[in-house]
Amino acid sequence: MTLGRFAVLSALLPLAFAQTTPIPAGDWPRYTRDLANTKYSPLNQINTSNVGKLAPAWTYRLRSDAERARGGGGFGFSVVTPLVIGGTMYITAGNRVVALDADTGRELWRHEVTGQGNPSQRGVAFWPGDGTNPPRIIYTQGARMVALVASTGKMDPGFGKEGIVDLVVPYNSPP
Repeated sequence: MTLGRFAVLSALLPLAFAQTTPIPAGDWPRYTRDLANTKYSPLNQINTSNVGKLAPAWTYRLRSDAERARGGGGFGFSVVTPLVIGGTMYITAGNRVVALDADTGRELWRHEVTGQGNPSQRGVAFWPGDGTNPPRIIYTQGARMVALVASTGKMDPGFGKEGIVDLVVPYNSPP
């Protein structure tokens, strides 16, 4: 390969991973925000002149008192990257997956996980739907991948077998 062809290929390669549709400025729909893995937010409300004046707007406890008392089963701290889509934050929290109003922290829905351990402490994935199927929040729980309807938190029977795909081996990360 000539140097010129290599340079053109190198310049065009990022386009192969570019986002097909623009991401709204306030959304963070995946771990690295976009398919190019930039981890960059275009929001500009916080800057060098006001960062020192920041204060917590709300908090949400990731583990219940009972879960905290039991201990174990985790790192002792959160390693989850919350996803935010359309003003809703999706996150794993102890034995549940929750949707929160991103502005207020108010719980919109909660999906309590039973059997086979807790959902991955590393978070969830989002699938926007396809016109036939609704948007989904997908998480792993041991060797299971589970899909919830993003608007309700109910298991999505159109995914796998009644909302569950058997991964055969455990996987402790978002799909």
